[in-house]
Amino acid sequence: MHLTLAGGDEDSGATAAARAHARDLGIDARVRLAGTVTVPDKTALLRGSDPFALPSHAEGLPIALLEAMAAGLPVVTTPWGASRP
Repeated sequence: MHLTLAGGDEDSGATAAARAHARDLGIDARVRLAGTVTVPDKTALLRGSDPFALPSHAEGLPIALLEAMAAGLPVVTTPWGASRP
């Protein structure tokens, strides 16, 4: 099994933190940090995926989630937009 983390800003520190966390867990050989993904690359990435996960603390209805569903992927996400007051 391999995990691809796509999106994010290299300058935010989140990518470096994810890389360090994967290394600490001993799974860094199975984790790919794709960074910003262009539309053609995103289509290929979705086609080559099995599930799609989008944990979010703030997004109500993310486009990435809709794109994953349109690609026919099973999705796992947080209920932020659906059930938060």
